Amino acid sequence: EFPPTKKLDPEIWELSARHSLSCALH
Repeated sequence: EFPPTKKLDPEIWELSARHSLSCALH
């Protein structure tokens, strides 16, 4: 699901991780 550019965009990767975590909490 995540593009290989996650290494180039650590901010987007972190936001995606937090979003997934938030969805898991809810």
